[in-house]
Amino acid sequence: MAGKARPEEDNEINAMDFCLDGSVFATAGTDRHIRLYDSCTMQENHIFLTGGWDNSVKVWDKRIRKEAQRVINGPHICGPGLDIWGHCVLTASWVPRNALQLWDLRTSQLQKNLPFPGGHMQGQFLYAAQFCDPDTVLAGGSGTCGAGVIRISTHQVTQGWSSLPCRQQWSLGIPAECASGPHRVVGVQRGCERG
Repeated sequence: MAGKARPEEDNEINAMDFCLDGSVFATAGTDRHIRLYDSCTMQENHIFLTGGWDNSVKVWDKRIRKEAQRVINGPHICGPGLDIWGHCVLTASWVPRNALQLWDLRTSQLQKNLPFPGGHMQGQFLYAAQFCDPDTVLAGGSGTCGAGVIRISTHQVTQGWSSLPCRQQWSLGIPAECASGPHRVVGVQRGCERG
């Protein structure tokens, strides 16, 4: 995006964020609108997803202001537990079982439940999840006080951490420079970083 500018007439931009791969960024400002842009073309995108405590993920098209265009019923999102890669939606729900799920964006149908490390007694209760690449996800939660890296194609947990010092995993991330290589987990809770 270096050297390019996208003016927003009559708007003072107060917030901006990029997706992990840098292909899309969002702005929000005093006009109370969220705008999504393609980083290469600077064209505005119109589709985005939201999730929350209402046990659903909503697919919105900003050009149609009336209502969500599609709904994925089931996910109970309580943190940064929503990510998308192509037509695949990843959700991390604060529920005891089947908390990590993949959905088809086009049909709103469940593709598969992914395993999450931990015993059956404490439950999964996930707060956060994100794609590392199209076949690998990172997730964490309070049920196991842990995090795990899961291979989608094999359902294999390639790395897992349990009983982390912080009581809850509120946020997980993979630094952009590590996204295509070995994975480093970053967990943030109450301002403390565990890496």
